[in-house]
Amino acid sequence: MKSVKLSDEAIEDNLSKQFETLPVSNSIQIKKHTDYKVNFHQTLELAARVLKNCENIKSPSIINNYLAELVKMSSKYGIFIHSIFLQQYKEGNTSHFPIPKNVVLVIAPLINQLMLLTWLGTDFMELPLRKHLEKLLKDDPISEYELYLVSFLYTDMHFKENLTYLKEVASKIKNPYIAELCFMKVFLYYMMRPSNSPKLIELESLMKKLIIKAGSLNKGKATQAINDMYKKAKSQNLFE
Repeated sequence: MKSVKLSDEAIEDNLSKQFETLPVSNSIQIKKHTDYKVNFHQTLELAARVLKNCENIKSPSIINNYLAELVKMSSKYGIFIHSIFLQQYKEGNTSHFPIPKNVVLVIAPLINQLMLLTWLGTDFMELPLRKHLEKLLKDDPISEYELYLVSFLYTDMHFKENLTYLKEVASKIKNPYIAELCFMKVFLYYMMRPSNSPKLIELESLMKKLIIKAGSLNKGKATQAINDMYKKAKSQNLFE
C-alpha cells in the first residue's frame, strides 16, 4: 500500500526536528594521524563541526568570517572533485564511475552540499547562513557555486523565508549549469509536497525560471513542461 504524503505542517515539523536526532559520541577516542592536505575533505569536516559547536563565541564577525571561509573552501573542493571526474572520463577510466557522466556531474555538487548540511545542521547556523546568503546576493561579481551551496543549506535546514531567498537566487543566477543544479533541488522539494500544498505554485514558478536559465527550454515550453510534470505526477499519485 502506498504511504500517504505528509502535510506541509508535518513536513515543517519533521525537518525542524531532524537535526536534533544526530548521534553524539561522548567516548574518548585516539586521534588517527592524517595528512589534511591529502585528505582535504576531513579538514573541511573538522572545520565545519567546530563551527557547528561555536555557540559560546560572542563575536559575530568571527563566526561570519569562519563561515565565509568554510563555504569558499568547500566550493573550491567541490570544483576540484568535479575536475577529477571529468579527467577520469576524458582518459576513459569510467570503470570507477558505473553511472553516466551527465549524472555524475549533477550528483557531485549535490553530494558536496549535502556533506555540508550533515556537518553544519543545527539551528545555531540560521543567522550566520542568512547573513552570508544576503551578502552573496549583493556581491558583484557573484560566486554562483557558493550561492548554490549557501542557499540550499539554508533551505534544507528549513530556516525562515527560505523560498523568498530562493527566488532572489534564481534571479541572480546566470550560469546554466548552476541553474540546472538549483532546478534539481527545487524539483525534489516539489515532489515532497502533497497535492494540496499552497507552496506548489511557488515551486512551479521557481522551476520554470530555472529551467529557462539552464538553457533547456523557452518560456512557453518551460511552462508546458512543468504543467505536464504536474499532470503526470498527479495521475501516478506521486503527491499522495
